Amino acid sequence: MIRDSYTTYCAVVFTISKEENAHLKEVYRPTDGLVKNLESVKSSPGYGLVQMHAGEKIHFENLKAIGGGVTFRLETGAGGLHAGIHDITAKNIYCENGSSAVLMGPHTAQNGMVSINGVTVKSCSWAVTMGPGFIEERNKGDERFKTGSFADGSTVKNIHAIFGTNAAVSLKGLENVPELYLKMLRIDE
Repeated sequence: MIRDSYTTYCAVVFTISKEENAHLKEVYRPTDGLVKNLESVKSSPGYGLVQMHAGEKIHFENLKAIGGGVTFRLETGAGGLHAGIHDITAKNIYCENGSSAVLMGPHTAQNGMVSINGVTVKSCSWAVTMGPGFIEERNKGDERFKTGSFADGSTVKNIHAIFGTNAAVSLKGLENVPELYLKMLRIDE
């Protein structure tokens, strides 16, 4: 178990490592892995347990976050042209009193297949959130950059959401909270 104190960044991050020797031009990414039975408490509402920027052929199982953040964050924002996740599977993702169990944000990465089965949240802002891909302003006009996406056929299924009033809500997310519940919000300092 990871006992956090609302620190910045996720507890576990998967990203690229580029060989510094310029003539090799190799990019390394986590490959062929199994990650299971991870739990965190009191993660930052803006971050969480696991974040993937890059990786290939990795299975995640029994991930759990309580008290803040996102349990399984597939937001491929770091790594530039080399970012991206491919052949990622996950099972049994849980979040309680947090932001979301799963977040998918492709940014500018061309991601492969993602298959998630079994998402449960209790008293969270969202069960699953997905954002659109884009091209950063500084890279517009550079034909190497394309709008980010996940492969056709990617799935998130068997989603269960249990209502509660102790979710981690960001300031920008306040507009999504029904007025009836605004007075119940807790503010973490």
